[in-house]
Amino acid sequence: MGVELLKIAAKFDPRGVVAGLEELLERAKAGEFDSFVAVCLRPDGSFLSQSSGCKNSLEMIGALYSVQHDLVVLSER
Repeated sequence: MGVELLKIAAKFDPRGVVAGLEELLERAKAGEFDSFVAVCLRPDGSFLSQSSGCKNSLEMIGALYSVQHDLVVLSER
C-alpha cells in the first residue's frame, strides 16, 4: 500500500504584480522609458511576452542579457 501525495495549489496573490505594473506605468507616463519588453509568467507555467518595439535593438538585447544574468545569479542563492 503506497502513500498518495496531493499537490496543494498555492493561492496566487496578484497585489505585488499590480503594484509593480502601476509603478512602471507611472514612470512611463513621466517619460522615463522609450521602449519596453515584458515577459509575464502565468500561474500555470506558461508565459506571455510583449514589447513596444525597440528603437535600438542591440541596446535592448544587451539589457535583456543583463537581466538574464541577474536572474541566473538570483536563482543560485
